[in-house]
Amino acid sequence: MGCMWNDQPLIGRIKPNTRATMKVLLQHKESGLYLKEQGVTTGNRAEAMDFLSSTQAIEFCTAHKITGMQIVLRFDEQHFDIVLPMVMNPKRHPNLGSAHAA
Repeated sequence: MGCMWNDQPLIGRIKPNTRATMKVLLQHKESGLYLKEQGVTTGNRAEAMDFLSSTQAIEFCTAHKITGMQIVLRFDEQHFDIVLPMVMNPKRHPNLGSAHAA
């Protein structure tokens, strides 16, 4: 079975010759605020730091020892976001202390 949405196949639901624009954002799990720059958050998604990939977002959190975040994939053409939880693995990132990343 292919990809489904509301029990309907997604094939044919995407406009031909269009390219979905996706933003990769970091959102604080508890406050819901987005990372604007290191140490600064915002409630406005348009002001949030946009990463090239989810891997880059994870590496940014690791390099700056930022915990308590989740990745939000935001598509311009869609009416929903995809939220990916991050759990840091202390074996892979020992400098983060007791936090966990998958």
